Amino acid sequence: MTNQNNSNRAKSMIAIGASAGGLRSLEVLFSSLAEDTGCAIVVIVHLSPGFKSLMDEILARHTDMPICNVTDGMPVEPNKIYLNNASKETRIEKSHFVLSDANAEQLPKPVDHFFVSAAQSFGKHCIGVVLSGTGSDGSTGIRHISAAGGVTVVESPETAEFNGMPTNALSTGEVHFSLPRDQISQLLMQFAEDPDSVKAVEAAEEQHSFSDIERIFSMLCDRHGIDFADYKSGTIDRRISRRLRSVGAETLAEYARAIEQNPEELDALYFDLLIGVTKFFRDEEAFSVLRQELIAMVEGFDPHKELRIWVAGCATGEEAYSIGIVAIEAFEALGRPPRFKVLATDVHDRALKVAAKGVYPQEAIEHLTPTQQERFFQKVDSGMRCVDTHLRRHVIFTRHDVIKDPPFSRMNLVACRNLLIYLEKDAQQAAFHSFHFALDTEGILMLGPSEVPSSLESEFETIDPTWRLYKKLGNLPRFLPAQLKFYPTRQVFPSRLVDLVNRSASGQPSFSTLLDSYDLLLGEFVHNGLLVDENRNVIHVFGDASKFLLPMSGRPSGRVSQLLPDGVRGSIGAGMVRAAEAGKHVLLRGVEFETRSAERGNGNGGEKVLTRDVLIRAIRKEPDSNRFLWFIEFDAERPGPRSEFEELSQIRTGVEHDALRSELEYTKETLNATIEELEASNEQLQSTNQELIASNEELQSTNEELQSVNEELYSVNTENQRQITELQVVTDDLNNLLGLSDIGTIFLDQDLCIRKFTPLATKYFRLMSHDVGRPINNFTHSLQISDLPQLLEQVQVTGHSVIKTFGESERHRVIVKLMVYETTAKQKGVIINIIDTSAFDVGSQTNESD
Repeated sequence: MTNQNNSNRAKSMIAIGASAGGLRSLEVLFSSLAEDTGCAIVVIVHLSPGFKSLMDEILARHTDMPICNVTDGMPVEPNKIYLNNASKETRIEKSHFVLSDANAEQLPKPVDHFFVSAAQSFGKHCIGVVLSGTGSDGSTGIRHISAAGGVTVVESPETAEFNGMPTNALSTGEVHFSLPRDQISQLLMQFAEDPDSVKAVEAAEEQHSFSDIERIFSMLCDRHGIDFADYKSGTIDRRISRRLRSVGAETLAEYARAIEQNPEELDALYFDLLIGVTKFFRDEEAFSVLRQELIAMVEGFDPHKELRIWVAGCATGEEAYSIGIVAIEAFEALGRPPRFKVLATDVHDRALKVAAKGVYPQEAIEHLTPTQQERFFQKVDSGMRCVDTHLRRHVIFTRHDVIKDPPFSRMNLVACRNLLIYLEKDAQQAAFHSFHFALDTEGILMLGPSEVPSSLESEFETIDPTWRLYKKLGNLPRFLPAQLKFYPTRQVFPSRLVDLVNRSASGQPSFSTLLDSYDLLLGEFVHNGLLVDENRNVIHVFGDASKFLLPMSGRPSGRVSQLLPDGVRGSIGAGMVRAAEAGKHVLLRGVEFETRSAERGNGNGGEKVLTRDVLIRAIRKEPDSNRFLWFIEFDAERPGPRSEFEELSQIRTGVEHDALRSELEYTKETLNATIEELEASNEQLQSTNQELIASNEELQSTNEELQSVNEELYSVNTENQRQITELQVVTDDLNNLLGLSDIGTIFLDQDLCIRKFTPLATKYFRLMSHDVGRPINNFTHSLQISDLPQLLEQVQVTGHSVIKTFGESERHRVIVKLMVYETTAKQKGVIINIIDTSAFDVGSQTNESD
């Protein structure tokens, strides 16, 4: 019988930990997981103790495997799903579950507790999976499973509804696979068939040839100027392995040769390595704490100086703009005009372009307050929003590597959130030294929730330990960053910008001054012209070009077709289309402009015709892009060799139809592209609709759980009301008993403070109702017992009662009895009973007379 039981024990373990958002991940996982894996599957989730969960019923809709709620002593059998008991901690001993009470003094971490025991019991035959959730539970368990030779997997932070647990697990460096939730089941089935095969795949992916890795790093550094050797190897290997599979390469050497022959794949790898997860006001509580700190800083700040903020690793700019909004609100809370600059840096050129443009989808700002949305964002179209110029002018974006490039200086705030967790320890230290050097005295350092300044922690005062806000201590930088010690003379980074930003306050440049200087410089070389953006809006007027346009002033922001006179609108519009299609400059000869003359009395009624040559240049914004800027120059000279431009005559009435047809064809192509984008968006909406349907089902399941909890709460409430009623009756009985008793009684707690007393006790002690809670030794008494405090302590310590008697005669004596009593909490108090025998004599006489 024993052998039969042992044969039915599980040989392999799939341990799954989840918290907030984990239910959806579990449903996806079990929907595609085979029923005969041969493994025991244990799911540890965070639930309130005493909560009656319906997770077994919910998961049963997605799998046919038996689902059991764990009980103490239950055997661990294969092909079963076990759910933890929320009020107990679960572990495995000798192939059986053991339940124990959690330590009430420590933060409960049920996933860690179980993972550690699973690693000890199953060793290399254990695979640990961390799904969506907040906090760091599971990180310690991941280390134990990896150390025992097992396999560790986390749900990709990009797909997890709450990425706290996956991100913290990844930061340990002991995670073998980071996968989307819909791919985890495939890996689990491979593990069930042969655990060693999974480890072999992981080893093949991570034990890459150093020379091949070095070649790839070298190519990335040559093309993009970034040395990825400073990034954690686990992160790099996972991203490279994903790209390796996408191109069908079997070895790293093959992939290295593939990217040598295909630069586009090298760019794709670069973008994949630097993908940043960011959002506006990520961790809103952290920004609330920062807002209060900035208000305090601005209150004591010199109003003539500019507050300096450095946002390192800004990605696509959401965090930089969020800090800018917080800074504006801090200044305005004190009634002061905003005077600050945010220097936002990153190594990702494409992300910086997105950040500088400042255009984001509507859903990216939906969680902001309506006031913030309306004030800091302008509507571009139905689905996009653009950062308002009042916020944008405070933020400067530029390329900068926190590891390699010299730091800035005299910063009042440095923010670098969720970047350092991806760096090796030495690179983290280099970054912290840069931040310490950059910060001014009492400057604020803001890190991600999983990041700490490690060895420099003594150099900072902790403002908020949860959201990692620190204040720099000391007046002078104690650490000279290695970037300044060994920085070469020839620099990839634009050191001129560092010099400008680090210039003293008296010589600090103004951004508006810089723009004015650019305008003066361009005016020297461009006499009359227009700069037109990709949407055909005029964004700058050079020289005296306004005389060729309809009445206007300042820097216009309107369609060029609306600003040009009717007679030339078609010619110049066709020239713009031709310049974009042919890739050449287009020269229009003899274009006639009707302009208003300042002279009066001529025969043209104040108008005259100017004949000018117009040169149109189409400038492609990015290589292989269909997005252009146009430069339209009036009074143009011949641009150069005939091969570099195309000369057109002004379009007359007979030819204008062809020009319009050409422009309509261009418009048609644009509309077709827009239709394709809309179709793609529609597909995305369809997918989103399916997700909403699934979310609705999940909400229905949650509603069932809430209804069950509500019923349980109702039953508990009814029971509590009944107990309260019974306690009220008992309390009334006790009060009547004590009030009508001829015995003076005082109840003292463990500190000999008064808890309750009867009316007769006030005959001997001067007590009032508000004296409850005061020490008995503070009151005088008329009892003929001089050592009453000592006797009370004696009774409390020894537990033995003491009786004292005194009086004038046998019929009028007072008996005092001191007794100890214990509460249900094992706390010892003392009762003082005072009996006046004369009261009983009077009573007996009354009874006799009756």
